[in-house]
Amino acid sequence: MRKAWIAGVLLCGGVVLWIAAGSEAGKPSPPPSSTVDSGIIYYAGGSGICSMKPDGTGKTVLFSWSDLEALGFDRLEEHQFEPSWGTHGGERWFLVTLPVPDGSGGSETWPDGSVREEVYALTADGESVRLTDGWLLDGDGVVTGWIAPHDMLHSWADDGSTTDGMVSFLGQEYGMVGDDWAVVERTEHLYVVTFDPEDLPGASALDLVPERIGLPLPLITTYPGNLGYSWSPGGQALIFRTYEDPSTPATEAGLWRGDFAGGEWTVGSTALHDSGKHPRWSRTGDGSKDRVIFFYSDILSMTPDGTDLRTVIVKPANTRKLTKRLSHPHWSPKATHIVYMLSALTTSATGDVDVYRAAADGSGQTNLTGDTSDNAWPLGWRAE
Repeated sequence: MRKAWIAGVLLCGGVVLWIAAGSEAGKPSPPPSSTVDSGIIYYAGGSGICSMKPDGTGKTVLFSWSDLEALGFDRLEEHQFEPSWGTHGGERWFLVTLPVPDGSGGSETWPDGSVREEVYALTADGESVRLTDGWLLDGDGVVTGWIAPHDMLHSWADDGSTTDGMVSFLGQEYGMVGDDWAVVERTEHLYVVTFDPEDLPGASALDLVPERIGLPLPLITTYPGNLGYSWSPGGQALIFRTYEDPSTPATEAGLWRGDFAGGEWTVGSTALHDSGKHPRWSRTGDGSKDRVIFFYSDILSMTPDGTDLRTVIVKPANTRKLTKRLSHPHWSPKATHIVYMLSALTTSATGDVDVYRAAADGSGQTNLTGDTSDNAWPLGWRAE
């Protein structure tokens, strides 16, 4: 059986983990629980992009490896295939960056000869909608440059009261620099497009022009780069990870908060946490109860203003043969539970990488993918 290799789970200490399907079979299946939050858990693994019930049963392959290879993927990285918060046209939609077909079996190119890629929304039933149109034109319609999206770190967000009415991504602007097409700024910026998500079903392209928001973010194309961001319910604020102090460039920082009001983005004067990664803002429906979960060795949570810091899951101790790491926490729909990734790897990067579930206080830790031979990490937990 061919093993599907998966790349890009960024773990503590800067380790980039390559994991393969088929690491260990015959592990016990997770016990069911009648008190667990409802919904659907989405995860990536050696079988592709999958879903399961919150008790670990009902595992279903949504995008098989043959599906992913047909899309041009030879591996998966973190922050790809983020599932939409709601369903539209009865479907869950997933965000990816893909080459734009040229109609002749190849791909379109940008003026510098590189492959033109745009942000797409996909469904497991085969629908594909191109969301963005990255061409930059002057008043006469002449190309002056383009916006190239990164291949990960896309995110669904609300546009006010419209669930999934906004999609964000990191991108870089290209234009003429001297006599050549080149990156205008080394720094990547956050771009958004807004739309009615009910326009997705049946469409082939929305061709939305990305809008750059005035929020400083660092270059992501090399490690350490940016390790995640998360929108507030309503899309008027976000928590983001940066290694660059917005007020003093090149100063190492951590988790910051940005707020949009009066037509402008403002960023706090100090970091909420100096080392957190992969933040996720809960969606309880009551802003006074919302919390942000993230990891840095342990899995931690805090209020969106950076107070009331709590340790949720303590990293298990390493053994002589295995290095253990926690990462990629996500809230359940009601924020009563979390899912996260726990890896236990040898020095040769073999071992187990599984999706675990726990209550919001860290109790009841349960391996949800221990009954499969796949290594896996969570993509999100969504209401049905």
